[in-house]
Amino acid sequence: MKRIFTLLVMLYFWGITAHATPTSTDSLSIDYYGHLYLHGLFCNHPGRFIFDSGAYSLYPDSIYLADTHLKFKKIIQAHQPGAGIKAPLVPVILDTVTYDFGSHSYFSQISPILQLKPILGDRADGIIGLEYFQDKIFGISYEKNLLHTYSKLTEADTAGYTPFPLKLRKGKLFFPIAVAINDSISIKGDVLVDLGSGSSISLTSATSGKYGLASAISRKLNYYTRYGGIGGESYSHEFRALNVQIGPWIIPEILMNYSSDPSGALSSDTHIGLAGNDLWERFDMIFDLPNLKLYLRPNKHFDEPFRVGRLGFSYVDRSKTLGYWVVSGMYIGSHAEKAGLRVDDHILEWDGKNVKEIDERHFSLQGKNHIHLTIVRKGEKRTIEFDPEDGNRL
Repeated sequence: MKRIFTLLVMLYFWGITAHATPTSTDSLSIDYYGHLYLHGLFCNHPGRFIFDSGAYSLYPDSIYLADTHLKFKKIIQAHQPGAGIKAPLVPVILDTVTYDFGSHSYFSQISPILQLKPILGDRADGIIGLEYFQDKIFGISYEKNLLHTYSKLTEADTAGYTPFPLKLRKGKLFFPIAVAINDSISIKGDVLVDLGSGSSISLTSATSGKYGLASAISRKLNYYTRYGGIGGESYSHEFRALNVQIGPWIIPEILMNYSSDPSGALSSDTHIGLAGNDLWERFDMIFDLPNLKLYLRPNKHFDEPFRVGRLGFSYVDRSKTLGYWVVSGMYIGSHAEKAGLRVDDHILEWDGKNVKEIDERHFSLQGKNHIHLTIVRKGEKRTIEFDPEDGNRL
């Protein structure tokens, strides 16, 4: 009989399986564009792994793994919960595997295989979760694109930083914040520290329901995606809150969202939401996990405004493996949707240029007042044209 497990139960009750070889401190280069990419080795094969503090283990991407031609003896099926409304069955490697970042070498006996490229694009070869960092002190500089580990912290290391307590629950980190939705609704509580999210703050559907945000917030953008995370479909509503308070700092006019997912990670009632990179990139951060402390120091981006996207839809770059970009999500009622663009459309050309020749990391709509796309839908090539959205619509 096929054995099917719930992955969280496996990770939590079977014992944590990553082990470090003692080494000196490291400074690891980061590629940052919405996510934090670390260059490392999985069973001696190079890859780019997204650091996701909301995840736990190491999760290789299925396409990346196929390209390594590695063979494993022990693979089972397990339910993998996460963002999105489903907990799909995924293969899990139970053989001992090795992975290396900088001078640190680890091995693991539980490695779930995920289909990450459809969600995150071709650059993502896997995810490295908090397990790897659980006994470490490490700092992240979004400005310098560095992750630095410390053997211990000195007063010089933390000069100018403000320390905060962290809570650790089932392998995840939680942090207290206060959000003023408007003049009449304020929400205080713990958020999941989620460096795998590109958003600022995402409130759970349980929080939204408790405070009646669906009726209390009239000015918002409604968003739908089939690629919200491992769990697939996700529904959210983007809006500007009055402010968010983190310790002594009050950040005004923050662009954030609330979920309406009926299940999955964004439906939880154990915390008010999650905090992602669009918030944390405004700080220098030091995580002292042995002592459960987070040190924060505003950087030069702290006062930059939160900007509303003008595209009206989201996409992932699959140009390397598939030769096109995939429309992954849509703002309901956007110019793109009204022009006929749909989720799962394949974008071949953007303003007459093949997307394989475009570096989407540096792609910008600045100075553009019209968009011309050549797409393929169910084998049929189509042309879709529309104007970008008003950047001040929220």
